[in-house]
Amino acid sequence: MMTTARSTKIIVATDFSSNAGDALRWAATTAAVPGDTIDLITVVSPPATSFVELMMDSGVLDAAHVRVVTERLNELARTTEQDVGVTVTPYVLTGQPARAIAAHADGAKARLVVVGARARSLLDRPILGSVAERTVRISNQPVAVVPHGAVSGQSGQPFRVLVGLEGGAAGDRALELVRDLRRTRPCDVTLLHLYWPIAEYQRLGLLGSRDLFAGDPDVVRNLEPELRHRIGDLPGQGTVELAIRPAWGDPAANLLSAADEGNYQLLIVGAERRHGFARFWHPSASERAVRHATGAVVICVPPSAAAQPRSIAEAPPRISSVLAPTDLSAAGNAAIAHAYALLSGQGGVVELCHVHERSLPNPPYAYDRPRDRLSDEAVAALEGQLRALVPPYAERLGVTTHVSIIEGGAPAEAIVQASERLAVDAISLGSRGRGTVARALMGSVAQKVVSSSYKPVLVVPPPRELH
Repeated sequence: MMTTARSTKIIVATDFSSNAGDALRWAATTAAVPGDTIDLITVVSPPATSFVELMMDSGVLDAAHVRVVTERLNELARTTEQDVGVTVTPYVLTGQPARAIAAHADGAKARLVVVGARARSLLDRPILGSVAERTVRISNQPVAVVPHGAVSGQSGQPFRVLVGLEGGAAGDRALELVRDLRRTRPCDVTLLHLYWPIAEYQRLGLLGSRDLFAGDPDVVRNLEPELRHRIGDLPGQGTVELAIRPAWGDPAANLLSAADEGNYQLLIVGAERRHGFARFWHPSASERAVRHATGAVVICVPPSAAAQPRSIAEAPPRISSVLAPTDLSAAGNAAIAHAYALLSGQGGVVELCHVHERSLPNPPYAYDRPRDRLSDEAVAALEGQLRALVPPYAERLGVTTHVSIIEGGAPAEAIVQASERLAVDAISLGSRGRGTVARALMGSVAQKVVSSSYKPVLVVPPPRELH
């Protein structure tokens, strides 16, 4: 994947408050590395333009205000340069603060925007949010929000960083930002993935009593390989840890709690883009983290700052494992050979399975109900039937076969859950070829799998002689 040259520009916004001073000191002493420069900006209201305002000499007052602000900003830039040795260029902008900050950052192609965590007023904060929250909401560049009393690091010690590891373009960009950090300083990084237990139990089709408040080994085992593949290599000095934990309630509260417990200096989260009423029904975790942060500096990474996706011709998807469910009918068995065909030439694993349909408790992860469960002898007999269906050329193709019996549930739902639980790359299953009227009334298992699976599905029609 192509990478662009690292930007050396940091934007710091100030309103000359103590919180803004904290943000400037953090940017100059912690965020900046040799070669970086800082654009120090402040935003004033637009000049008076109405006839009434001009009649009241508002224009003269505006000009005087801008002159005072400019002198104050120039002095702050000079003293910062003298104190920390970073080149600081002052800019006085006009307009709405968050929009002016975001526009300047876009024009400068900034690596980072730094603002203090301070609301404009107690009245407009619940409705519109602080300048920091508004900047996070609209900025195309990562935004660091520095709360009062932010955790400071000890000289010579690695920087402690907590990353909210989520999906999407913002999550990918957050990982790129971590890589950039580790190129310039030692960092002990914890990548935290929070999952909602009930959703994961349903996705994976997990049965039996589960501890809803402790990390579930089956869930962790399923999520970990994909997360580690997504993280990839994080070169540099310092440790890297992946943590997978269950979470209840507000995601932002869980992240902030983890940041406080671990005494992290930096919390990196993806900045979701929600608009209109969606902001009220599903508040952004990044904005809530900014609003309630008390110790760690919070960096919010927007999706628009993410790296460009790979070209479609650069890396075709690789299929190395295929789920082959069968009801042991002639039509179901006919699809098994196609599972092996998908792996010919490269090898891999075929997960050959049969669903034993029976009623399950509701919810199935609350308790176990052994009624109608297959005996050990019946399971062994079905596994023997599955092994007899493994084609003789499987070993020659370099394909390993795993057989399993899935206990309970509707077949289509159980197949989709098995594909998630086994982390296969594709599904190959047969179609019963039901008539139009039957499909309209009840649908086929294949149709239901296709409509609900996140994996590619190969549907194999029955042989002509079975029609």
